[in-house]
Amino acid sequence: MESFNQLLYQLHLSYLEARKNKRNTHNQLAFELNQEIKLHSLAKDISNRIYMPKPCIAFIIQKPVMREIFAADFSDRVIHHLIYRCIYKDIDKRLIFDTYSCREGKGTLFGINRAKKFIRSCSEDYTKSTYYLKLDIEPLWHVAESKGRSWVDMQNDVTTKDIFQSHLEGFKSVEHLKRYTTLG
Repeated sequence: MESFNQLLYQLHLSYLEARKNKRNTHNQLAFELNQEIKLHSLAKDISNRIYMPKPCIAFIIQKPVMREIFAADFSDRVIHHLIYRCIYKDIDKRLIFDTYSCREGKGTLFGINRAKKFIRSCSEDYTKSTYYLKLDIEPLWHVAESKGRSWVDMQNDVTTKDIFQSHLEGFKSVEHLKRYTTLG
């Protein structure tokens, strides 16, 4: 019972974090109407090992560029924050210093200021020309090949072969790969 109460407490803290930037959204408000019941239900599902994420909400935004967004249901966002709370300390101590995303005391502004410091140092206080390389790193998930099938998602019957085929057909983003492989 103690571990269930601890889980419920951690879920409550995760709920408070999840709602910070999602106040007054339809999904968050619907969750908040019965938050105690919903948190208790999530805790039971986790304890009984039957928790299943809900389908994402898909929509398109126009700015800064047009792109399709897949947003997790608010209850799943609470679970994301719970997982983050549980693994953060173990993961954080393995990251290099110059990793900024989702880290306490860091973030975009910290990274920008650190880059400015490097540029100032290399350019000797902006008195010399300095070159730097700005690039985006594309995500890559590699699943080692085996003699049998290499599964990426057994629930949706997706193999690495499906991923490679969808990439060859021009589906580059994760969302499009996912849609191609699960619908197709």
